[in-house]
Formats: sequence, structure tokens, C-alpha cells
Amino acid sequence: MASSVLALQLPEILSRVLSQLYSRPDGANIASALRVNKFWFACGIRILWSESRSSALASLPPTCPLAALPPTCPRRQLYAAQAITLLFDPNGSKKVHRELQYLVFPRLKCLLLDPKSLNDANDNLCPISQYFGPTLQNLESNIGSPDSDCSLSDIMWQGTYNQGKLKQHQPEDPMAVSSILRLLTRAPFLQRIALVVDNQAFFGTDFLIHCARQPQLVELALRCNHGAATWQRIPAAVPAPFPTLRALHIWSHCSAVAVLVKVVPALEELTLLLTDEPSENFLYHLRSLSALRILLVGYYCSEDIPKSELMALGELKQLRELRLRAHTLGAPPLRSKNSGFCDADLDVLLSGLGNLRVFDFRVLCSLSSKAFLKLARHCPHLQAIDLLQVCNLAMNQDAFYTFPYLERFAARGFECPLDDTGSSHSR
Repeated sequence: MASSVLALQLPEILSRVLSQLYSRPDGANIASALRVNKFWFACGIRILWSESRSSALASLPPTCPLAALPPTCPRRQLYAAQAITLLFDPNGSKKVHRELQYLVFPRLKCLLLDPKSLNDANDNLCPISQYFGPTLQNLESNIGSPDSDCSLSDIMWQGTYNQGKLKQHQPEDPMAVSSILRLLTRAPFLQRIALVVDNQAFFGTDFLIHCARQPQLVELALRCNHGAATWQRIPAAVPAPFPTLRALHIWSHCSAVAVLVKVVPALEELTLLLTDEPSENFLYHLRSLSALRILLVGYYCSEDIPKSELMALGELKQLRELRLRAHTLGAPPLRSKNSGFCDADLDVLLSGLGNLRVFDFRVLCSLSSKAFLKLARHCPHLQAIDLLQVCNLAMNQDAFYTFPYLERFAARGFECPLDDTGSSHSR
């Protein structure tokens, strides 16, 4: 008898299916159908166990008491063989990996590891090699709720990395690098790597070189600080690095940007979290990324940005999303170095960004109501405007502008018209 049929005979599975489905939308209706229809019951099993959680898998008894099952086919393996996505609780115990280390996952495509498996107190990997195989396409570190709607860039921005730790040089641990590279060798067709964990021991130059050789890698996200020297070594080691990479989320020195854009020239999405003082023309180098659609730039160590850098963003004419902000939550707002950012500057910047859908510009400015006229004229398709750090934005009742596609609007600094005493009250 097929193992999938035997799995359906296990009584505890029925109770597990019903109890979990009741918590889902329309779960009660599905649960009712499962009680009377074997086909829908099989579908329920597939729904639950194709996206299995490690805690559910580990909670099953390791062996099956049914005489029909051979000893070589334990109960956990029945469901491990069906798992397509495997999620680990970010706050779970590391012991679960040892309980599952002898299982085989022949269909696994998406693996969301707990950070502790890569970043324990002694920088040692847990036994996780069993999850890596030729079917694996998506490797992530699960640092939040799987039900959260936070984007990967938001998660990168929420990091609480110590600035001192960012600035100091942290050499790679050869043993740690060797262990993770052995795992990646077992999964040669990864399309997405998002290991947002605070451990630079694993993710140095050798790790990046290995990623550069991945033939199908589309997205890479690392919470690791890299300089220009690291990116310069990649083309020497890999003749055609990152052939399919289209999205990169990374921490970096400003000096590395000029080299980075040459190594990954086909990027469509870039999250760049800068860990040192901004230098002149570092954003200007981004203009060579002709396919860039989404740009997020965060600043860790500086509040002042040269105005020339802000104006250089206008060269990225294909941009659909532009986000510029201080990285640390609650940090002082960014501001234009030496001189303010006014209506005329905004007009020049926006004149080349007619494709924008999202404008998240958290730079201290001095704008009038004409700023919104310029936004409406240059960027008619805007869906989100976020100017939380704007100040001195005087209202003009004669101004008229429309944003037909706008879904989100956030701005501060509006001032009421002057009253009879000549004073205004901000609102």
C-alpha cells in the first residue's frame, strides 16, 4: 500500500487536520467536507503537510505502531517526504534539528531556518544538512512571524546591529565558512538566499563568491558588512558572476558601491544599508544600473547627505520605488549637507522620475505647497508618498493637485495660515 494512503489511515492526523483547519478562513466548511469526502481529506493533508512546521513534524511519534508499515518507513518520514515548505519557529529550540536529522526531504523547495541554527553562542551550525538537496530553491532565516506582511527590505531595516560592531573588521571563521558552503553545495539550484542573521563569520568573501557561481540565484539578502575589496575579488574568481541576480539586499561601505554596480549590473531591486560616512558621488554610480526599478537606501552613521548625491537619484529614470531614510528607528532625520533642499531642487530631482509609484523621501526639507504640484506633475502614477520628516510646509489654499492612484499619504510639518496676531499653529 502506498505510503500516502497509509498516512491517511493514521487517526491522529484526522484530529490534527480538523483542529488546525478550524483556525483558518473558511476552515469550518473545509473541515465538514473532510469528514465525508476522502478526496477533500487528502487535500487537507496536503495543505497542512506541504507547508509543515518543524514543531508539528517533531511532535509526531518517530515510529508508527501499525504493522503494515515497515520499520524503514517511520511516521515522521511519511510527512517529511511530502513537505514542500518547512518553517522553523524563530524562538524555537535547537533540539528540533537533532530530532529530525535522519529524515529525508526529497520535495523540499522552501526552507525557513531559525536564526539559532546558524548563529548559536559558539558560532556552530546545528545539524541541518538533511534539509539541503537539489530541489531546494528558497533558503531564508525566519526572524519573524511567517504571517507578517513585512517585506524583506523592512526586515533588513529593522535590524538592531551595534554600530561599533559594524565598523570593526571581523575576519571570517574558516571552519564556519566551510560548513555553510558544504550545505550550499548540496543545493545547487537555489533561487533565493535571505540569511538575515547577525553573524559575519559565515558570510564573508568566500560565501559571496559561492553565491556568485549559483546559476539560478535571483535574490540575495545578507546582514553582513562588505567593503570594496570583497566585491573586487569576485570577478577575479568568477568570470561571469551572479548571472541571474536581480534583487540584492545588503549592508555596505559607501566606497564599495562603485565596484558593486559593476559586479551586478542587471539589478532591478537594491536595498543598500550604508555603514560609514557617505562620500561624494557614491549614489551617482547607481546610474549605471539601467534596469533598476526599486531602490532603498538607509544610513547608519550619518545624518548629512551631499545635495549632489540626492540630485543624482534623478538619473535613475526607470525607478518605480525610491526610499531614502535613516536606518535606525528614532534616529534624527537625514538632511542635505551644507544647504537645504527646496522646491527647485525637488523639481529637478523629480523631472527624471516619471515612473515613480512610491516616494519615501525622509530628508529634512524646506518645501512649500508647490512641492505637491511638482509631485503631481512629474509623477502622476504615485501610489504612496511618505515625507514624515518634512518641515515648514506652508499650505496654499489656491493650490490644486490630484493623485488619482494614491493609496498612502504621510507628511508632517504643515502650518496653519497666519492668524490675526501674525502667528501660526502647526498641525
